[in-house]
Amino acid sequence: MTRLQIAAVISFVLVGLSGLAEILFYGDIGPHGAVNESLFLPLTFVFLVAGVVFLILSHFVNRR
Repeated sequence: MTRLQIAAVISFVLVGLSGLAEILFYGDIGPHGAVNESLFLPLTFVFLVAGVVFLILSHFVNRR
């Protein structure tokens, strides 16, 4: 595995952990009717995009 592929795998693991933390600890409706959100939801999408970019880059770098 190349460094980019390892970075992609680590990024996807972080996607899972961030998504799990969001589901377990946040994302519900509070007692006053407000939605409780955290930083974990945006982090999930940031890590997802980073993982996909790392996979695409590793594909093109390996073709050389």
